[in-house]
Amino acid sequence: MKKLFIVLAALVLVLGAIIGLKATQIASLIGYAGAMEKAGMPPMPVATTEVKKDSWEDTLEFTGSLRAVQGVTLSAEVGGTVTRIAVENGAAVKGGDTLIEIDARQERADGPLVVHVR
Repeated sequence: MKKLFIVLAALVLVLGAIIGLKATQIASLIGYAGAMEKAGMPPMPVATTEVKKDSWEDTLEFTGSLRAVQGVTLSAEVGGTVTRIAVENGAAVKGGDTLIEIDARQERADGPLVVHVR
């Protein structure tokens, strides 16, 4: 019975020490929080630089692909050599405009073939 009382007394002593230590830590934290609340927020670090005027380019660089809304594929029904391309790549054309001239004299006896827009 005597050993049981010694073990219980030691257990109470150890638990009391742990509870006392934790109570002291919690009281310290509460005090620190109160002091921080009174002091306000600490100052925030700020990076600064000198302002200077500069110009910006109105260009964008990107990678992609384009597809024409309207386009045409030309093919000749007669053979021959293209002697003149009358329009620039991507240019708008109207009906009656000459697109290309093909030298088909070997195929036809009446001179160069001219391709027009309808």
